[in-house]
Amino acid sequence: MGRRTAEPPISWLMRIKLERPRLISLAAGFTDNPTLPVAGSRRLLNELLGDTALGQAALQYGSTAGDDTLRKLTARRIRKLDGNPRGRAATYEASRTVITHGSQQFLYMATEILCDPDDIVLVEDPTYFVYLGIMQSRGVAGRGVRTNRDGIDLGHLEQVLESLKRDGNLPRLKILYLVSYYQNPTSRSTSLRVKAGALELLRRYER
Repeated sequence: MGRRTAEPPISWLMRIKLERPRLISLAAGFTDNPTLPVAGSRRLLNELLGDTALGQAALQYGSTAGDDTLRKLTARRIRKLDGNPRGRAATYEASRTVITHGSQQFLYMATEILCDPDDIVLVEDPTYFVYLGIMQSRGVAGRGVRTNRDGIDLGHLEQVLESLKRDGNLPRLKILYLVSYYQNPTSRSTSLRVKAGALELLRRYER
C-alpha cells in the first residue's frame, strides 16, 4: 500500500496557503480568520475544564467509535431530521453510529471496510479530489459518472452500470460516492428525486 500512496494534492495546496498568508485559496478550504469562533470556543472550553470530572473525561482516551453520549445525541438528531420513520428504530441506534475527526477519516475507514484492491467505486464527475487520493492508496479503481444541475446524471449512471454488467465487472462495484449537499467542487445539491432514482438503479443492478 505504501508504494501506491503518493503525496495527496491537498498537502501542497495547504502548504502553499500557509507559506503565503495573504493568498486567498479556494482550493485548500481555509476559513477566513476573522470568522473563526475564537471567543465562543474559549467560553465553551473554560466551561468544560471548569468542571474537574468533565475536564478529565475530555482529556482522557475514549472509544474509537466516539463518545457514547455524542453518538446517542447524533443518532437521535439524525432520526429527527429523517422524520422519525416508523419501523426503522434499529437504523438510528448509537451502536451503529461512528464519530470521526472529519470527512477524510470517515472516507478512508469506509473504503477500507467495503473495498478490496481492484474493486470499483463510482464517483461524480467532478468529485471531491481528496477522495481520489484515498482510493489510490487502497488500490481501488474509480469510474466517473456525469453530473448536471440536479446532481448525478441518472441516465449516465445507468449506462455505466450496464457497461459494468456487460463486462462482468459488476461484482467489483462496492460504492457509489455522492456528495449530496453543496458538492465539492460544484457546490450543487442533489435533489431527493435523483437520490431516490440512484438508489433504485443500484437495487435493480444488485439483483
